[in-house]
Amino acid sequence: WLPQLAIDAFKETGFLSLIENPLLVQFIHRWLGAMLLLLFINYFIKSKKYTLSLAQQNCNTFLIGMIFLQFGLGIFTLINSVPISLGVLHQLGAAVLLAILLITLYNFRKPTANPKA
Repeated sequence: WLPQLAIDAFKETGFLSLIENPLLVQFIHRWLGAMLLLLFINYFIKSKKYTLSLAQQNCNTFLIGMIFLQFGLGIFTLINSVPISLGVLHQLGAAVLLAILLITLYNFRKPTANPKA
């Protein structure tokens, strides 16, 4: 299921083709996006089975929303032949997604004991 050009590039330069060959980089980027989308849909569905605080519920909602937005933006960027403005917006979306993910991780952390001073 790998494109033949990607296989040929991998045979030529080995693992360097994973970061140097534009075709292979794009292929990996697209599949990674699709896999992350499926993974987070699964996470979101399974998280509904647990009792979560309002902050945790909000984090999950923002997270799944941003995942869909980022995935859709990536597709829209490709359909429009990767204009700079959409490429930059896709990069900004990645930064926002990372921030939401970090906030989500913070809200799901285990509480630590606060020693009294």
